[in-house]
Amino acid sequence: MRRESTRAILSPTVGKRLGFNNLWSALPDNFSALRHRDFRLFWFGALLSFFGTWIQNVGQGWLVFELTKSESLLGLLTLFSAGPMMVLTPLGGWLADRFDKKVILTITQSALALTALTLALAVYLGFASFPLIAGLAAISGTAAAIDIPTRHTMISTIVPKEDLANAVPLNAATFNLARLAGPAVGGFLLERYGAATCYFVNGVSFLALIIAIQLIRVNSFPNSEMSGKMIENLKEGFRYVLDRPDFRLLASMVFCTAFFGMFYLALLPALAKEKFGLGGNGLGMLMASTGVGAVAGLLLLASLSRLPARGLLLATAMGGVGLGAMGLSLSSHPWQAMVSLAVLGAGGSMFLSGANATYQALSPPEIRGRVISLHVWAVAAAHPLGSVLFGWISERMSLEVAFAIGGSAVVGMSLAVYLFAPTIRQLTV
Repeated sequence: MRRESTRAILSPTVGKRLGFNNLWSALPDNFSALRHRDFRLFWFGALLSFFGTWIQNVGQGWLVFELTKSESLLGLLTLFSAGPMMVLTPLGGWLADRFDKKVILTITQSALALTALTLALAVYLGFASFPLIAGLAAISGTAAAIDIPTRHTMISTIVPKEDLANAVPLNAATFNLARLAGPAVGGFLLERYGAATCYFVNGVSFLALIIAIQLIRVNSFPNSEMSGKMIENLKEGFRYVLDRPDFRLLASMVFCTAFFGMFYLALLPALAKEKFGLGGNGLGMLMASTGVGAVAGLLLLASLSRLPARGLLLATAMGGVGLGAMGLSLSSHPWQAMVSLAVLGAGGSMFLSGANATYQALSPPEIRGRVISLHVWAVAAAHPLGSVLFGWISERMSLEVAFAIGGSAVVGMSLAVYLFAPTIRQLTV
């Protein structure tokens, strides 16, 4: 009897009577992807999970800087976390093209939860150290290398093609909406209860996406059977990207932007503590500023999803990343840094999500997972390498010099695309 009552409550008929179906169908075109039930489940589950991730990011960065007092080791931690992604992300794309995406995501999300809970216990019991944090970061990076390309390609499975360009920035918005409140909450928890609580909250938050995945109705098993050996399949994905001039150049833009423009995330704890004398709450506010800009940028990108001139939009967003980094180098007060971080967040989210949507829209379904994995790989390889280099520069020279060099490089590359890259300028979807 109880089971029948539950079915009645969850049935589409009851949802229709309560008006929820009409509510979602009445959404404007800027949010058209949210009209689809499975995407809504995935979206809200990811939002709650990323909320926990940002809480942990605040606690972990602060803890590592407290333990080591080194900007270089902050950058090195990023390398430990993203290092496995440099090697294994193409494997993640291959798995997404070959196996049930819901099963893959359940396994990877569970692994990520376990690493966070292990760190919570380590910090609580007092035996946390940089080698332990770095080792568990490498395990998390291994799980993320499989998880991220699978999550990206899951979007094209649960949303029809006509709403895909809208779904990609909305999906990316979960990460950045969580960045609005997550760092502030993380800063509060860090100062009030310590880093162990930040890790624990993140570990529990993964349950939201795990449950959402189980409730998704669509068949997430690949439609086409992929034959041949894994290495040959991976080579096929590489060849597809290399044979297309637009994809080749876009991949170069992604790599360069991540290398020269995204390292600021690793150095924020040093910026907050050493330059501005801020505590955990202040670090949380700086991180939240990037979320404000990122959400604004993604909402703008979603509203422009029908715009055919995708290449010009990408080049402009790339320039925004560089200008934000240059502004950060000139900031002498926390509020100036917050404005610069908002510009960085807006440009970065628009550029990376726009590139992602372009790859998905222009790639055939049977190879899409491997193409997206190369996009993720470009970011995963460039970001930690840039973090290590610019962490070293900031330690040997200054944070300001590091941000000035990186920002100038990205602005220069953006101008070069405008002037000398008609392949990108004329790119449409």
